Amino acid sequence: MGQNKMQDVSAIVNFLKNWYKKFGRRELWWRRTKLTPYKVFVIETFLWKTRVNSVKNAAREFLLEFPDINSLAKSSPKYLESKFSNLGLQKRRSTLLVKAANYIVQRCGGEFPKTYEELVRIPGVGQYLANAILCFGFGQPTIPVDVNVKKALENLFGTRIKNIRKIDGDVKKILKKIGEAWGDFKEAAWCLIDFGSHLSLSKDGRSKINKTIRDR
Repeated sequence: MGQNKMQDVSAIVNFLKNWYKKFGRRELWWRRTKLTPYKVFVIETFLWKTRVNSVKNAAREFLLEFPDINSLAKSSPKYLESKFSNLGLQKRRSTLLVKAANYIVQRCGGEFPKTYEELVRIPGVGQYLANAILCFGFGQPTIPVDVNVKKALENLFGTRIKNIRKIDGDVKKILKKIGEAWGDFKEAAWCLIDFGSHLSLSKDGRSKINKTIRDR
């Protein structure tokens, strides 16, 4: 990455920090507490194609009944679906939660692996969830890429991400520079998620933000 791009990253991170202070969803309870890999796994599974407001209480309720991976492994998809269907936990996610829990208990000694390669072997764990566990659960210097982060990067850097399931080297370099310039990979990731979501909701916001970046 060249010197000009480095300067762009620094300026964009300053812009994002100010934006996140004003508009970021910093009040979400999982952003204000220390997260275990298991809690990240549960919360992110609930968040998949589900509105954040629906997840806030649902995840709490789920974690009260299943506080660790061992208790979840002893459950059944049918029970999860019947008890938590009103919270947005349908058959597919219920099945994946139990399969993943049993895999971790039986093959990983009940502990979440600490490498990307091992995490993506878990049933239902792809690029985003693996990196979310590494970032939010283990505090590793990585940023997970979902559709919102994709949109944020495309808007801010003009980069194109064809397949979020497989992130190329150039995008990884940009994410690394963002995290390093920010000084906190977790907060940088949460900001990109919120920023991309904001862009998805408002065409007016998108044009205004572009102008702000151009004029910085």
